[in-house]
Amino acid sequence: MIDTDARSSVKRRLDIDDSDTTFDTAIDDFVLSGVKRLYPIAARELVAESIAVSVDNYGEAIVDLSALTDAPLSARKVEVSSGYGWSPAQHNYHHGTNLYIRELDTGVTTAKVYGLTRFALSTVPEELEQAVLWYAMSEFYDYLSGNKRKYNIYMQSGARSVDNMRDESEYYEQKANVYLNDRTTLYGAS
Repeated sequence: MIDTDARSSVKRRLDIDDSDTTFDTAIDDFVLSGVKRLYPIAARELVAESIAVSVDNYGEAIVDLSALTDAPLSARKVEVSSGYGWSPAQHNYHHGTNLYIRELDTGVTTAKVYGLTRFALSTVPEELEQAVLWYAMSEFYDYLSGNKRKYNIYMQSGARSVDNMRDESEYYEQKANVYLNDRTTLYGAS
């Protein structure tokens, strides 16, 4: 999905003619905001990255996620190695940008982090595009509900009559949330 395609899709759903550019900037902002709203319910998987770790006397190693190549926001899975293959790290948690891996053998030298991050507009998978469009529509209606002048311009553009912009905003937000929750895998620290 690219900007012009997303904008056109939202405009069609809002009954705004594609040639009417009055709301283009706002719609583009709402689409980008919709992409941001996917995380943390839906996250983009990063390529697994291995990093050297040092295990302290308590069996804990700390990985600074911001120091990894793609700087994941969280990890869906962590594996550790003492140089003889990989095994799952059963006890890990996040705090800030740090990933704490616990109950490790002192011989562990490497951790492999399967990171997760936000989507960018260019990386949203097709199956999640609909949620982005509904989030954008929700924000559009919210935008109109607080701006009588923009509301009047919208209504004069030949758009369908909408009685309550706040209800429409909530309707599309709820619709996007349900759609998103039905199509995503939740990852948590194991």
